[in-house]
Amino acid sequence: MLHETRKIFNEPNLLVTATTVRVPVLVGHSESINAEFTEPMNANKAIEILSDQMQSPGVVCIDGIIGDSRILEVRGDHLERRYPVPIDLEVDEWKDAVLVGRIRDDSTAPNAINLWCVSDNLRKGAATNAVQIAEGMLERGLL
Repeated sequence: MLHETRKIFNEPNLLVTATTVRVPVLVGHSESINAEFTEPMNANKAIEILSDQMQSPGVVCIDGIIGDSRILEVRGDHLERRYPVPIDLEVDEWKDAVLVGRIRDDSTAPNAINLWCVSDNLRKGAATNAVQIAEGMLERGLL
């Protein structure tokens, strides 16, 4: 993950840290991501950007207060939020998307957020991403 991220961004000195945890699921990758930005960023702004299909095509933001009294009873947190899990990838319109949630401010660094991502590693793998990146570059006149 470290080397691939640096290669994708063409930033050999990009600071990246990762922990991989393998769990038995049929399909799907789930990642906890911490991102620090040079420009001002916070969870609310990230949710706004990630929820906007023009700014974040192919991304589905699943991050809202559940508001279910049964959940409140069990978890005891009135701010408990829904977040994406691999089974959500079975929703037809989400199969090729990257699902993001649990978007939070990182109080340990300025302009940093934490978020959770889920995607189908078979449908949304390197080949699909390469095609989508190339299409985006063509749309922007970069190719």
